[in-house]
Amino acid sequence: MEQFIAFYTNKFIPEFEKNRIGWKAYFVKSIRGDIENGVGLVIVIKSEKDWERYYNADRSYTELGNSANEKLKPILEELKKFGTYTTSYTDWVIQ
Repeated sequence: MEQFIAFYTNKFIPEFEKNRIGWKAYFVKSIRGDIENGVGLVIVIKSEKDWERYYNADRSYTELGNSANEKLKPILEELKKFGTYTTSYTDWVIQ
């Protein structure tokens, strides 16, 4: 797990942020509650407009989103050496 965390924080997040202008990613690890000892990624986007640069209203990728994903493919392939993982997401607006 420590190698995964190190890779994610030192390699994946910087590459992700480089390819998603206006986005900031934070690696989080749970310590208690419903998902004890889980990990996640919290992404803070300054505005919905910044989100819309990468996603269409139907959540499909824009041309820029597809381009960003292509650039991340090598790092995502490298991430697979640490095992499998699942993803889910919820969009929140900070009030």
